[in-house]
Amino acid sequence: MNNMFNNSLNYDTNSLNNSSLDSHLMKNMEWGAVAYLTHSKYGRNGTKITFNSNTSAYTAGGSGATAHTNVLQSTTGNCYGIFDMNGGASYTLASHVKGANNSYIVNLVNADNKYKEVYDSTSSTSDYAKMNGIRSYGDALYETSSACILSAIGTASSWHSGISGYFASSWFVFSRGGYWGNGNNVGVFAFGRDTGKPATYYSFRVTLWNN
Repeated sequence: MNNMFNNSLNYDTNSLNNSSLDSHLMKNMEWGAVAYLTHSKYGRNGTKITFNSNTSAYTAGGSGATAHTNVLQSTTGNCYGIFDMNGGASYTLASHVKGANNSYIVNLVNADNKYKEVYDSTSSTSDYAKMNGIRSYGDALYETSSACILSAIGTASSWHSGISGYFASSWFVFSRGGYWGNGNNVGVFAFGRDTGKPATYYSFRVTLWNN
């Protein structure tokens, strides 16, 4: 997680010849914005993004020019959309639970608030109703799911049968999308949690702000 956060924050924006760009690790709200646009008439109009089952988590399901052939794996249904929001790798976001503290996420915890989101915790058991009180509108969590399991990886209760797992002990940060091994229970509305430790099925996305 520390590497994900630092690499995103220190992205070389000079190569884009625009010094006003501000890079950072993608936040939950930013994922939510993509999710809502995907679901709207400007994206897939309610149709679920096709699953990326590639076990190496290659973008668009393989090597080569697959973005031009596997277009239904994008948020817009064409090669100009965002790929790998359903399957491929699971994406760790710059959003953590209040009081989180371990060596894997220290850079995120100590970061400026504009580069992250901090969520209150819930109880140690399934407590979906309480999640309603701590939500942030726009992150595509509570309003797109019907339940939330805290003591397991998650339950398929989000839109399009996506998993929904909130924070738990030692699992301090959000992950979204799900990875290829989760099968059909992933997607742009799926959410889970991560410890911040290295894993082959986790990846990250860089967001650029135009200040």
